[in-house]
Amino acid sequence: MSYTGANVKVAVLDSGFKNHGDVTPIGTYSIISSKADDTYGNHVIGIVGGSGGKSGGLYAGVAPGAKLYAVRVLDQAGQGLTSDVIAGLDRVLALNQSSWNIRVVNMSLGHPVVDAAANDPLVQAVEA
Repeated sequence: MSYTGANVKVAVLDSGFKNHGDVTPIGTYSIISSKADDTYGNHVIGIVGGSGGKSGGLYAGVAPGAKLYAVRVLDQAGQGLTSDVIAGLDRVLALNQSSWNIRVVNMSLGHPVVDAAANDPLVQAVEA
């Protein structure tokens, strides 16, 4: 059996999205004000739900049928603030309260361990 992610809504928190033809998000939102071209987010969102159309289906994402929502929380160099990531997660929660029914959140980013998970604001936001 082949899984496609058809109709599953996925929020991707990363450095944004620049239209390139293989991915058509159902929505985009930017937490940060930088308008520079994205260099990492397209890669991540393509891995999640790229159609593979530009490669004749050869390089499709793991869930090409998913409905993607791109949330920009990092700058064009893939760097950002923990508070911006938390704001992005808050955006996803707000969308779900408006019946968007986002079922998966992908965050391909690093964060140092600075405190126990019970006290870490990012861990708390993820748990929420």
